[in-house]
Amino acid sequence: MAIGITTDGYRKILAVQLGDRESASSWREFLRLPICNSRVVKTLIFCVITILIVIVCIYTRFLLVKIKFLKKLQRGTSAV
Repeated sequence: MAIGITTDGYRKILAVQLGDRESASSWREFLRLPICNSRVVKTLIFCVITILIVIVCIYTRFLLVKIKFLKKLQRGTSAV
């Protein structure tokens, strides 16, 4: 489902497509819908995907740091 926001701040459903999976081919097919063919929509989709990737990277880095800290903490308590 593609949802847009009007200049008044209301949400508007732009496109709906039923799919049975989250595969690359399903997304490509969805993005070929007439509403998704405008340059603005494609740019917005690219920006959202980029932001999501950044969020995942930041969260992954946070988890790695936390795991490293917990391992250090565990080594410190097991040596006592």
